[in-house]
Amino acid sequence: MILVSTLAGAGFGSLVSALIANDIPNHELELFEQEVENGQILLILDIATKEVENITRLIKSTHPEAVIGMIKPALMKI
Repeated sequence: MILVSTLAGAGFGSLVSALIANDIPNHELELFEQEVENGQILLILDIATKEVENITRLIKSTHPEAVIGMIKPALMKI
């Protein structure tokens, strides 16, 4: 019974945390809001630094009109 209660509590805590985190604004995404509202496409990739050049070249070869930028994530302090 204790195991079931522990798992249920952990699941509930995860759900509540996800719902709260959903309300935290992402300031990097705010930079793109107007363009997305105007019908532009925002592609977000999480790739290794060593792959940036290859992926950039691939995107530009198929979509030369693409504007490519990078935002490096802030390091999390634990």
